[in-house]
Amino acid sequence: MVKRALSLHSYANLDEVTFQHLDWALEIDFAAQQLQGSAEYTFAYHGASESPVVVLDTNHLSVEKTFVDGKQVDFELLEADAVFGSALVVPITADAKKVKVQYATTAASSGLQWLPKELTAGKTHPYLFTQCQAIHARSIVPAPDTPSAKFTYTAHVTVPEWTTVLLSAIANKKQPKASNGKRVVSFSQEVPIPSYLLAIAAGRLESAELGPRSRVWAEPSVVAKAAHEFAQTEEFLTHAEEITGQEYVWKRYDLVCLPPSFPYGGMENPCLTFVTPTLLAGDRSLADVVAHEISHSWTGNLVTNHSWRDFWLNEGWTMWLERKIQTRIYNDPLVYDLKATMGLRDLVESVEDFGATHPYTHLVPDVDGVDPDEVFSSIPYEKGFNFLHYLNTVVGGHAVFDEFAKAYIKNFRFKTLTSEDFRAFFTTYFTETVDKRDAIAQIDWQAWFHTPGMPHVASTFDNTRTAQAISLAEEMIASADSEKWVGISAHALKKWPATLWILLLDTLLLNQSEKSIAFPATHLDAIDEFCHKHLSTTHNAELRFRWFTLFLRSKDLRLLDKTVAFLHEQGRMKYIRPLFRDLCKAVGAVEADKIFATVKTLYHPIAAKMIQRDIDDASKSATTASTTASAATTVTKTTVTAASPAKKTKTTTTTTKTITKIGADGVAHVQKEVVVTESNPNQQQPKVVQKKIEHHDVNLNARLAKWFGIPPAYAGYSPVVAVAVAAAVVATVVAITKRR
Repeated sequence: MVKRALSLHSYANLDEVTFQHLDWALEIDFAAQQLQGSAEYTFAYHGASESPVVVLDTNHLSVEKTFVDGKQVDFELLEADAVFGSALVVPITADAKKVKVQYATTAASSGLQWLPKELTAGKTHPYLFTQCQAIHARSIVPAPDTPSAKFTYTAHVTVPEWTTVLLSAIANKKQPKASNGKRVVSFSQEVPIPSYLLAIAAGRLESAELGPRSRVWAEPSVVAKAAHEFAQTEEFLTHAEEITGQEYVWKRYDLVCLPPSFPYGGMENPCLTFVTPTLLAGDRSLADVVAHEISHSWTGNLVTNHSWRDFWLNEGWTMWLERKIQTRIYNDPLVYDLKATMGLRDLVESVEDFGATHPYTHLVPDVDGVDPDEVFSSIPYEKGFNFLHYLNTVVGGHAVFDEFAKAYIKNFRFKTLTSEDFRAFFTTYFTETVDKRDAIAQIDWQAWFHTPGMPHVASTFDNTRTAQAISLAEEMIASADSEKWVGISAHALKKWPATLWILLLDTLLLNQSEKSIAFPATHLDAIDEFCHKHLSTTHNAELRFRWFTLFLRSKDLRLLDKTVAFLHEQGRMKYIRPLFRDLCKAVGAVEADKIFATVKTLYHPIAAKMIQRDIDDASKSATTASTTASAATTVTKTTVTAASPAKKTKTTTTTTKTITKIGADGVAHVQKEVVVTESNPNQQQPKVVQKKIEHHDVNLNARLAKWFGIPPAYAGYSPVVAVAVAAAVVATVVAITKRR
């Protein structure tokens, strides 16, 4: 059995076959936790092989039969890869039009999460939802599982009579009546989409109308809360249409508020956005997260990255559009700068997590053959956004760049593009449509696309909206005495939006990381008291996550039980992965693994896989740290004093011991210990006459970064660049970390 070559995460032979439409028939079997059915693709073959084939991606699927234009044919399922699965090869004729695969999912199908009724809000019926991004569609349906293959689809789904089933498509208005306790629901998606946007949610669901083209679905006990939280959905849609200059082409914008185990904040499935219940803060303080998923309706779903190496084209553009929408929602142009500043902080954290020279910190990383789940971070989101913001400043500001954005979306709608395609379009537009050729000559595309770490050109944003939170955080860091916290009155804090509370905690956490601060219990208590105990009583998941993190990083375990409870009540990877990493440091990898064992069955398979890997890595690091590399050399010198008896013989021994430790910042710290001893035959123990310990940091830039208030992520740069960056980011990152 051979193994077909993998190209950008897919085995599909897109160089020979264009997939046009999927007709998907399946039955959802809750008892067996299985999907059974068929996938029939309409395609066009344009290859020249004497033995033409169609190749589809599969992963942990049970393939039963294959058909070409209605006639059953043999198939070959090639050797499986642990991450990318198996290539399904179906022989065809050159003029064939349709290939059909009859199949069933298995217990190992990673794109499915089956919840028993006990893990739902109502606890009366089971629940199913899918998560296909990035390469998990192949585990629920044979597919050309890569963003570059877009196709329309129809679906016919058989479910138990009690079930509400939703897909990333429009449900047909006329549906057949139930029969024998089952019913068939049909859907149609007329806009071509990539496989990662296929989606299913099925369970006991109800809905509430949000606007003329949107509603929210959730379990009966949750739907009213969700309807209240997402009431601004239509307003978000209208703003997005005006900013992009393109109408919303997907007809419906419905949301489904999923059970707590959903691993992401949201998933932009067309016609049916998935959102996490952690957004249900009760005060709409997190509702503008929906602006991000709505933005994907244009940047990501309509205009799509060609492969996962170009993921920034989806997420960087979506961050840009999200912030434009938020600026309109709040009627405040400085909201753009506020959100961008906070995003820059997220970027710093991601770069620090990977390391400033790690290839995954490239804007356009080489991820061919790499599990996309391993690469997932805020890099494509925030480094992508900062690149677009840089281009904005180069061409003359928002007014000019906003018009370019409209032209970009119009040109690439319904298509996919690479980073190189983007560069070519940008260059042509600002040469022919708007003449900015002199200005754009300064853009170093190679550096932006392929330099690791933080952007080589630092962005600056207006810090008017961030100054209060940053100032208060700096005062809290400088002193545990709340009488000295004069940057804002405790009364004024009550009017703060959630964004500023998040920034306050993030500034505390960033400084804590930079300075290795462990806040004493009395200091943490003073912070909470000054904030009217808002931080210890809030229902806002973003604040709870950060407050628990602050305690763990201070090795204060008073909130350990609440932290573990938080880990039990939701499975959003944004929260649970960092918390488990910090648990490994606070209580040790062994104890963290015990806690994980109590919750992992509640988590999505993607989340469980990544957390287990984090804990295993922490366990290995602990073992490595306990056996740090060391080397010792000993030089012995014997001297005999002239005209002295032999008993006056003196032996001098010099022992040099070198210990190298890799710190959390990735810098090699070298400790050199020199011990000189003397002995003579009359002494039982050698006498230490000299002991000297020298410390060396291999990375000079890390020290420069510390001196100049630069985050460690910049330490990979040359000293000259490090100093330049320090001066350039005074209004943003330095404003958060500079005071030491």
